Amino acid sequence: MAKLKSLEDFRDEIDQCVKCGCCRAHCPAFGAEKHEGRVARGKIALADALLNGDVEMEERFLLDMSQCLLCGSCYAQCPNKVHTEDIVAATRREIAKRKGLSTFGKGVGTVLKNQGLMNLLAKGGGAFSKLLFKKIPEQSGLRLRFPAPFISSDRTLPPLTAKPFRERHPEIIPGDADQPTVLFFTGCGINYMYPDSGEALLKSLKFIGVTVIIPKA
Repeated sequence: MAKLKSLEDFRDEIDQCVKCGCCRAHCPAFGAEKHEGRVARGKIALADALLNGDVEMEERFLLDMSQCLLCGSCYAQCPNKVHTEDIVAATRREIAKRKGLSTFGKGVGTVLKNQGLMNLLAKGGGAFSKLLFKKIPEQSGLRLRFPAPFISSDRTLPPLTAKPFRERHPEIIPGDADQPTVLFFTGCGINYMYPDSGEALLKSLKFIGVTVIIPKA
C-alpha cells in the first residue's frame, strides 16, 4: 500500500492555486454557507498558512477544514487542476497527527474495525430510530430530536435500518450464464442507512441478468 502524502508534499501544488475563484460556483460546502473558508481556494490558503506557521489549529480553522465533502468538484473546474480534495485530506491528517483524534473520532474508528459491533449498533439504532429521529420541514432534513453526546443538535442524520442490507441477501446472486458478473460494494451507507437505494440497484442488476457478488465485509 502506498504511503499517504504529508501536507508538506503538496507544497508545490498549493502554490499552483492562483485564487481565481472558479471553484466557488461548484463547491457544495460554499453553496450552503457563503464563507471563504468553505471554498477550495480558502482551504488551500489555510493549508498554506499552516505550512508556513502563520495560523494555529484554532476552532475556526478546524471547522473550515471539516467542511469539505472531498467530492472533487473544485478540481474538475480548476484551470490549474489543483487537487484540493487531496490537500484537504492531508491537512486533516496533519490535524490528527498534531492534536490526535477526538473522543468521537476514536469511537468511530473502533466501531469501523469491528463488523459485528457495527451490525449490533445499526440494529439497535434501527429499532429506536422513531425515538431518536424526527422529520421537520426544513432544508436540514432529519435532525436529532434529543441532544446526544458528541453530536450537535442541528446535525443531520438519516435513520438507521433495523436489518442491514448485506444481511438481506446472499453473497452471490446467480444471473444468466451468458451475462457478466458484477461486484456490488455497498459500503456503510447502503448497508446501514440507505438500503432502499441498494434494493433499487439490485433489482436493476437482476433485471438485466448479471451475476451479482455482494462482499459481506
